Parts: sequence; structure tokens; C-alpha cells
Amino acid sequence: MKNIIITGSTKGAGLNMAREFLKAGCNVTVSGKDEKNLETAKKVLSGFSGSVLYVKCNVGIKEEVENLWNESAGRWGQIDYWINNAGQNCPHKFKRADIWIAGCCQKHAIARQRADMEHGRPGVE
Repeated sequence: MKNIIITGSTKGAGLNMAREFLKAGCNVTVSGKDEKNLETAKKVLSGFSGSVLYVKCNVGIKEEVENLWNESAGRWGQIDYWINNAGQNCPHKFKRADIWIAGCCQKHAIARQRADMEHGRPGVE
């Protein structure tokens, strides 16, 4: 059984991915920044209650991304896959593309660092 975190999985493509992974027998952490959308996702995925964890997370806030990993690892043990689905349609007009890229990289770096630590590999700082 695989353990999966999907950011931005309270609606749309992320929610559909969560449902398909759950149907396949995976454990899935569903996350999103909006509490109302999390509640809606709970209703949609109610048949998978033992295999799904819901965590409120704004991927633009490093501490919330770290909490997402920690809560998921606490529930499932190891994390096999991290799917970055959130923060792709940012409503802000950035004058510098590197700000947006830095946000995307931050999510990946936290997931990579935690995975490396779990498997005894040197982490990414």
C-alpha cells in the first residue's frame, strides 16, 4: 500500500486524483487552504474514511507545508509520493518569476528533505 500526499486536493483535478488513488487502495492525505473545501472533500470521499487524512495547508506558508508532511508521516509512517497540485494558478501578478518559482521549489524541497531523512540519506538544506 502506498502513502500519498496531494497538495491542492480539495477540488478539481486534485480531488479526482485523491479519489482514484483511494480506489486503488492507497492511503492519501488530502490538503487545501480553504476549510470549506476541506469539508466538501470529506463528504465526497466519505467512503474512504480510514484511508484518508485531511490537513489544512496553504502551500505558500513554509510552516504549514512542514506540518502537512509531519501530520501525514505521523499517520502513515513513510510517504511514498508527494504530488504538487496546489499553487499552480496563483492570482498574483509577480514582477519577478523567481518569486513564483521559489514557492514551487519550497514545497519540493521540504518533501525531499523529509523523505531523505526517513531513508537515511543526507537532506536538502
